[in-house]
Amino acid sequence: LNKADAHSGDSGSQQRRDENNPALVAARAAEPAQGGAGLTLEKIEQYVKRTKDGNFPLSVVNLHYMSGDPEYADVMDGQVIETTGQVVKDQINPAPGHLRVVTMMVTCCAADARPYSIPVVFEGQVPDYVEMGWYTIVGKLEFTRERGMKMALLRAKSLTATVRPADQRPGM
Repeated sequence: LNKADAHSGDSGSQQRRDENNPALVAARAAEPAQGGAGLTLEKIEQYVKRTKDGNFPLSVVNLHYMSGDPEYADVMDGQVIETTGQVVKDQINPAPGHLRVVTMMVTCCAADARPYSIPVVFEGQVPDYVEMGWYTIVGKLEFTRERGMKMALLRAKSLTATVRPADQRPGM
C-alpha cells in the first residue's frame, strides 16, 4: 500500500494525519537541518518522549494515521508502545485473543465525532475487562492488512484499567 493509495478519495486525510501527529510533523521539519537522512527512530525520540518504562505513548488516532505513512510505519514497526482507549470485542476479526481499542475524535462538536480503532491481539488468555471500559494497553506495534488497507496492530502485553483521558471527556 503506497501513500497515494492510502489517501486517495479523502483530500483531508493527510491534513488530519498531520494535525494528530505534531511530533511527526516536527521530526520531519527537522530533517533538512539534520542532513535530510530521512525519518529515523532517533529523530522521533526527540519529539515523542518515551514513558518511564521505555514505551512510546501514542494515541489511537496517531496509530491509525501512522498506517498511511510508510516511512513513519517502517521506523515504528516493532517498537513497544502504549495507548489509551475504550476496549471492545473485535467484530472484524473475532478470533480468540482479539480486541479493539477505540477513541472518538471531535473536531467541532459531538455531531462530528468520528471513531478510530486499531486491533489488539493478546497471545493466550485475554485479561478480564469491561466492554467499553477505559484501558491503557502496552504492546509491540506491528502492521497488518484489514479490509485491504494497511493497519496498525498492537500485540498486547498488558491491559490496565484507567480513567477516561481529559481529551476524551465531554465539553473539552
